[in-house]
Amino acid sequence: MITSVKNRLDAAQEAAADLLDAMGMDHRLWDRAGRARLAREIAPVDALPSEFRDATVDAVVRTPTHQVAELRIEETDPEHVQAAKKEGRLRYKQVRARLLDGLDEKRVTVQAWRPTYATARVQTLDHGHPVAEATVAGELGHNSQELLDRVYRHVGKARGTRKEFVEYRLPDGSPPGEAFFREVLGSSEVDRIVNDHRFGNGR
Repeated sequence: MITSVKNRLDAAQEAAADLLDAMGMDHRLWDRAGRARLAREIAPVDALPSEFRDATVDAVVRTPTHQVAELRIEETDPEHVQAAKKEGRLRYKQVRARLLDGLDEKRVTVQAWRPTYATARVQTLDHGHPVAEATVAGELGHNSQELLDRVYRHVGKARGTRKEFVEYRLPDGSPPGEAFFREVLGSSEVDRIVNDHRFGNGR
């Protein structure tokens, strides 16, 4: 099961940036130079959790609030500690938004991609059987199918050949841009870049 659609989407965009880099084309899809900068050079140091005081912009924008150890609110925390953590969580969210501002200008966010992903995912198979809508809702981070039905109501009307995984193809059946990149870069280079990012393990 996919537990984070965002990681897969980021991997796809990073792979696309690699393809454009290999062609020597300017783009703002995945700003490696901007992401390599230290977060403290851009954001107030006191707004960064201690574990990110020496981190890069990339490390911060890849780490959502709930993954920051010192900002996790525990039931055993005294009231004043919980209040401080809540304030810290808010500051951290603001920092991440500030770091992302102007970074990867052409980047597609998970929010913009959700309807497209949901429409494609409900037409896939899960262990040989049509995927359950509850599974799709879970992958999108929903606790129930209510939002899937209400916001993405059209997904239930989508019909097509079911496949084992989500993919987006052009009317002629080819993946978007594949023929162009293979012609310019060569098939082996395209295969290498795609495989590097297939499971979100790109550099």
